[in-house]
Amino acid sequence: EIKEIKRIPSENGLTIQIKPSVGDVVEITLDKHNRIISYKNSNVQSIGDNFLEDNTSLTNIELPNVKSIGDCFMFSNNKLEQIKLLNIQSIGNGFLHENQILKKIELPNVKSIGEYFLYNNTSLTNIELPNVKSIGNNFLEDNTSLTNIELPNVQSIGGWFLLSNKKLTQIELPNVKSIGEYFLYNNNSLTNIALPNVQSIGIAFLYNNNSLKSITLPNVQSIGSWFLFYNNKLTQMELPNVQSIGDNCLNKNNSLKCVAFPNVQFIGKYFLYMNKYIKKDDFVKNNKNNYEKNL
Repeated sequence: EIKEIKRIPSENGLTIQIKPSVGDVVEITLDKHNRIISYKNSNVQSIGDNFLEDNTSLTNIELPNVKSIGDCFMFSNNKLEQIKLLNIQSIGNGFLHENQILKKIELPNVKSIGEYFLYNNTSLTNIELPNVKSIGNNFLEDNTSLTNIELPNVQSIGGWFLLSNKKLTQIELPNVKSIGEYFLYNNNSLTNIALPNVQSIGIAFLYNNNSLKSITLPNVQSIGSWFLFYNNKLTQMELPNVQSIGDNCLNKNNSLKCVAFPNVQFIGKYFLYMNKYIKKDDFVKNNKNNYEKNL
């Protein structure tokens, strides 16, 4: 229930203050063209779908107590440079989708993130999500400036994670257990990656990565097709617990010289195809007892 509304004009526009019967004042600031440029609301805890969608003028937003956000939050906003949501725990699909100038974001307590999170953001260089546990598809896809990411507690990652990221050189995901398709697809700068607890990997994992030199996957058990297709720097690969590998594994890898998969039981077609130093026949010969019948 609204108790009072105040209109405070200025040279650049208008500020509207809404006083509810219970809670703090909600403040909305408009520019001279009646476009929302600032929104402050400490009372709201949950936000539905399409909040401030297609708002091209907002430069400031304050929602200190919001805990959940629906789909398409501030979809296609091109003026917001920073956002702080300290108590948010769950985020729906399309969060800040097509926001190209966002440079700073703080989400310290978020635990689950939907699809298309910060899709096509070209300015963010750093992101830390210390408590997130699950991430949907297309997370930070087409982010061309990101150089650092921290996801220490994430356990599951959807498809197209960080697709076409051009600057990230290393990433650590110590607790992730499952990864969807096209993970870090078309990433040309990543040199190191450690995934100590991942157990399953979808198709096209690190497809077309031309800089990777080190990868750690000690507990992975199943891998989809197109695994590390077209990688030119990796010289050795050890997967001690992998049991199943899809088609085109390590296809067109021109630097690989050593491969060890001691527990693999099935490998798909075109394994080590067009590899300069190590061939499929050599691999079969050296591991004849385990799975020759499956190759």
